[in-house]
Amino acid sequence: MRGLDQRLRLEAIGLGLLFLLAVLLTLRWTSGIGLVETDTFPLLAASRVDDLQDLLTIFARDIFGLQGKGIFYRPVVNLTFALDQALWGLNPFGYQVTNAVLFALCGTGLAVLTRRLAGPRARVALWVVPIVFLLHPSHVEVVPGAPRRQEMLCALFLMLALVSQLSWRGRPRARALAVTLLMCLAMASKEAAVLGPLLGFAVALGSEAHRSQRDRVWQATKATVPYLVAVAAMIGVRFMVTGRLGGHLPIEVAAKVLEHLPVIGQWVLGRLLDPQRMTPRYGLPLALVCTAALAALVLAIPPRRATDGQGRDEAGGSNPGRLALLGLVWVAGVIALYALTSLVQPWHTLLPVVGWSLCWGALAEKAVAAVRAPGVRSRAAGAAGLLALAGIVVWEARDCPWFVDYPEYRRLTIMSGRYLSALQGRIDATANGETIYGGSLPFWMIPPSENAATVFGATALSRYSVAAWTRVMYPDRRIRVLPGPKGYDTSPPRPDEIVVLLARIPGQGPAPKQKPPPSGVPGPPNFGTR
Repeated sequence: MRGLDQRLRLEAIGLGLLFLLAVLLTLRWTSGIGLVETDTFPLLAASRVDDLQDLLTIFARDIFGLQGKGIFYRPVVNLTFALDQALWGLNPFGYQVTNAVLFALCGTGLAVLTRRLAGPRARVALWVVPIVFLLHPSHVEVVPGAPRRQEMLCALFLMLALVSQLSWRGRPRARALAVTLLMCLAMASKEAAVLGPLLGFAVALGSEAHRSQRDRVWQATKATVPYLVAVAAMIGVRFMVTGRLGGHLPIEVAAKVLEHLPVIGQWVLGRLLDPQRMTPRYGLPLALVCTAALAALVLAIPPRRATDGQGRDEAGGSNPGRLALLGLVWVAGVIALYALTSLVQPWHTLLPVVGWSLCWGALAEKAVAAVRAPGVRSRAAGAAGLLALAGIVVWEARDCPWFVDYPEYRRLTIMSGRYLSALQGRIDATANGETIYGGSLPFWMIPPSENAATVFGATALSRYSVAAWTRVMYPDRRIRVLPGPKGYDTSPPRPDEIVVLLARIPGQGPAPKQKPPPSGVPGPPNFGTR
């Protein structure tokens, strides 16, 4: 027992070092990236806190500061932006520090969840799961963009809720309260946390295998009550604040869900297997071979669990089956949710990567057990599984942003900085009652080549982000930002405001016939949009 306690202490130290290393490597990659992404300045404008009234207002409006007609209710995200503004102002490094810490917390939180699920003797999965998660190349879409921290916050609170469900065995009320509070935080970070009851059911179903199947289902159903209470409460609050249940799109009928399910499922699995599609001819088949090898390992090797004489899990026993069950339910639930909303973006892959990592950890634990087991067939299957695991880790590492440069965000930072600096100079030199021509926006960064590692969701500025930037930079001035896709609005501005006219956003339809700027309107600054 003393040896086990010493090993657990060493593992805690190792996880602390892993957390520190993840923060440092992430900051090394993101430290030069500015406040890009179109939602950054709208979130900054909606999260500004000057007094107690502003702080309370965050809970009464949607994520972009709308009341009664909003889209998303995510006050936890607004609170993190308010804290960053209070500590760092508009210094991008502070926002990258927050994102790096959240990303590292997701990795270490996933390790803690793995320990709770698989038991203290699951030595391999404890390290395989966070490493597979942290190295996954799809995080390049999430970590550098400050607004996309909602993905990390949602995943983190979901994992903490599941850890709480597996803790405090002798204190059911404290456990239920902790799960409810953490689920509320997850729902207040992103609506995808509605998967919490399903995940809690899967965790409870994999526990206490000595019970009959009927009792296990009943106990698992009871375990979902705190999750359901939190989901119902947050949906009620969301409806009161935003006036709707859905986000951008209405929830589709069942026929549409079945129509979208295979397409979205194929997209999500493709992003999990070969996120950057650097070599489409060989990349996806190689990843499929690795996955097929581990799937064959699952079928070839029966589960080996440490149990007592009555079939209960022995204290300290290893149970990778619970990891596999939760991982599969996690990935399948995310795919079904995205099919329900018929909306999926490149930065939506962080949640399925959590389940993906749990599956690899479970299969790695089984592979190690197979190598140690007697029998040539078992050892051969275990060796094949370990080789497949090594292959998938190396495959992820070759595209991981810790080791590969993704220039899109830095190019966006330079272009956005030039644009906003030039616009700020023109606004400072313009009196109220006048009009400024803002020029074309640097909106979307085209990849440098088809074969290079690519950021699919690198966006810079849009009309509403420029409008929010003016509210952040000039809270005491009235500045109206108008688009110009169909020609310029020549109506004079009011005496107490400045009008900024923007040109067409590149890539949004054919170029319209633009009228020349009215006489007296300053021309656009001279710099490119590529």
